[in-house]
Amino acid sequence: VDERIHHAEHEWTRELYEPSPNSLFAQRLAVVPRGEIVDPSSPLWMHEEVLQRARAFRREFGYDRVQWDGSATSPASEGWHGYLFAGDAEGTIAGACGFLPESSGPHKGQWALHWIWFAPKYRRRGLLLARWADFLERYGDFHIERPVSDAMQSFLRKHGTADQRAWLPSP
Repeated sequence: VDERIHHAEHEWTRELYEPSPNSLFAQRLAVVPRGEIVDPSSPLWMHEEVLQRARAFRREFGYDRVQWDGSATSPASEGWHGYLFAGDAEGTIAGACGFLPESSGPHKGQWALHWIWFAPKYRRRGLLLARWADFLERYGDFHIERPVSDAMQSFLRKHGTADQRAWLPSP
């Protein structure tokens, strides 16, 4: 049993870190404009794809919980908006992120980017930048949930709004 679990973990990691084309995602992108959004109306397979990348984010950055509760059997909780990032025209899923309105604190009611994760070979390829203006249009001057990686801090210094940059530490 331990060997099967070990093998399954390696396979999961390989699929996320070395993604291959996803035919369902390619089909969706071909017929649904901006087919990357994952909300309660999205197919469950999309919720599962976001979940797997939220798990990778948790694992890579040492968080204590997964910040996405949708799966292959149920959509994410009300309010969550996920995104799948296409790495190519064949539907390779390069990464995902999750937005949720803040329910308390100084940013209550404001949308927040809670997490974002890309497979390593898709990092620093402009995929987030290509969507950034759309995110700002859709979610306004959204809050960035902390802590934030050095790479994301660098991105925000170049492309973030004044409010998104205001709390960044000195480089």
